[in-house]
Amino acid sequence: MDAYLKLHLRPRLLPLLLSLFPGSLLAQSVTTVMTYDAGDHVASVTDPRGLVTTYAHDGLGQLWRQASPDTGTTNFAYDGYGRQSSMTRADGVQTNYGYDGLNRRTSVSAGGLTQTFAYDNCTNGLGRLCSDSDATGATSYSYTPEGWIGGRGFTIGSTTYALGFNYDEVGRLTVVNYPDSNQVVYYYTNGVVSGVSLKIGSASPINGATAITYRPTDMAMASWTSSNGLINTLNYDTDGRLAGISVPGKQSLGFTYDTTDRITQITNGVDNTLTQNFGYDYMSRLASVYSGADNESYQYDANGNRTYQSVNGVVLTETPSSTSNQLASVAGTLNATYGYDAKGNSTVVNGGAAYNYDAFNRLNTSSGMTYYVDPEGQRLRKTGSAGTTYFAPGSDGGMLAESQGSGWTDYVWLNGRLIGRMANGQAYAIHDDQVGRPEAVTDASQNVVWRAQNFAFTQKVIVSNITLNLGFPGQYYDAETLTWNNGYRDFNSGLGRYLESDPSGLAGGINTYIYVNNRPTSLVDPMGLWPFGLPGKAAATQQLPGILQSFVPSLTQEENAQISSDVIDSLSWSDVMAARKVFPDIQNMTMPDSLSDLTPAQIALILKFLNKLPARDKEAIGKIKTKCPSK
Repeated sequence: MDAYLKLHLRPRLLPLLLSLFPGSLLAQSVTTVMTYDAGDHVASVTDPRGLVTTYAHDGLGQLWRQASPDTGTTNFAYDGYGRQSSMTRADGVQTNYGYDGLNRRTSVSAGGLTQTFAYDNCTNGLGRLCSDSDATGATSYSYTPEGWIGGRGFTIGSTTYALGFNYDEVGRLTVVNYPDSNQVVYYYTNGVVSGVSLKIGSASPINGATAITYRPTDMAMASWTSSNGLINTLNYDTDGRLAGISVPGKQSLGFTYDTTDRITQITNGVDNTLTQNFGYDYMSRLASVYSGADNESYQYDANGNRTYQSVNGVVLTETPSSTSNQLASVAGTLNATYGYDAKGNSTVVNGGAAYNYDAFNRLNTSSGMTYYVDPEGQRLRKTGSAGTTYFAPGSDGGMLAESQGSGWTDYVWLNGRLIGRMANGQAYAIHDDQVGRPEAVTDASQNVVWRAQNFAFTQKVIVSNITLNLGFPGQYYDAETLTWNNGYRDFNSGLGRYLESDPSGLAGGINTYIYVNNRPTSLVDPMGLWPFGLPGKAAATQQLPGILQSFVPSLTQEENAQISSDVIDSLSWSDVMAARKVFPDIQNMTMPDSLSDLTPAQIALILKFLNKLPARDKEAIGKIKTKCPSK
């Protein structure tokens, strides 16, 4: 687990997560077994294949040792204040942690490398992270007087670039300034985004999105007009599920669901050969895909490892290791064997070195390319004989811009959806599928300049007048390795699994290698950590007002928008996990009818969190509390 993740996931959090997931997420089979020690901490987890992960805690509940079939034995140590002082992974490399007097992480060192974190010394930075750095580069911050991130600067060697952000009086994002000085401006009406404008170079601003509409029941975005005048429409059924996506002449998708909300068919009105029918096994794992352009079938073992696949006649038998969930070999049309390091990372293919990892357990070289991941865990550069690419992600990990030597490509987001790009002085509209994966790109004349056939796990680009490397949310395609960088890990779409074990351990699911529980038609994983696809900040900020309004109708639009924004900004990982106690079926989007349906323990968790919010939310908090009666 790297430094950034360690800032958010304490070593003692794993048993908490396991205790919160006794049902569908971790116990993917009735044969999953957990045992507990005398202190009621999880002592062992036996997965459906009989593989056992064990944990050792002290009397204070601190995790001292984890023994995993996938990542080996990891040992933890703590200082006299209960702070984690070191972690020693299975390869023997020790990671050491330093803190300041306020218990903030100030340094992480391993294998002769050191990452540092500084606080308080930037504009409006008192009590906030101001910079993080290592021997290769640094990321710096500035803040508004209210505490919003105003700037994010990147230095990698002699190369510097930056992102800038402006907000309105209630903290809503109004301007994104890109490294090339391009600009996106957001306008609001009644608490929601009502328009987007683009400033490209020295040209006059143009529309980026207009006529934005929302469903009145939950404020889900219903339509918008792109920069080139194309109208994008999102239709929903009576259960609030996405029923269709349409852009006249460019995109036409319709979705059919079964009684458990699994997509069983996607109709394609633009290309009928891409009308796809989906079948699932008893664990809701994708088992079959049938269409005029694509026929796929999959089989899995008890723990979700793919054991067989047939994709358009290309048949592979995949064999996992008998002692772990690592992939040992594939046979059939392709024959290959795989090797892993002691930490559970794929390193060897057919006996030859394929992937190398740094002391912080991040992929740093492969296929002649070198990758730079900053102390926050975000990839900022890749370089090799083909050139160098720089990345400018937002603080939440969403890709905002990239440069490949011929200028910057800037990405435009609206309510969590990727809707456009700016490159070479031009604006383009991007049209996504149901999980947020680009399907088509159109230029100012409404011509399709990029199109992909999106299949379940993979895609085939059939029009490529421009380059677009963004795939599933959080993924960026690396042509040199034929894999997708996905936040904290790297995804092999052809095999449907990650190269690395999940750094969050079993908190992300009982199998630490598979992608989104083998259900890519509905779930996403923007960070490579959480198979149930927690929404990104922008998407969550869009969805939360509708949820709050349904529970507390007396909230004004301004109160709703403000407290929704503050809730998202105040969330920590422990709060997310506590939320699972309030909404235990969040993976399937099952919600109570009202706050009155919650148990006293659930209500107590809500009230505890509300008390952490800023004073400006006082009126809204009062209204919410009236809907949380004592029982």
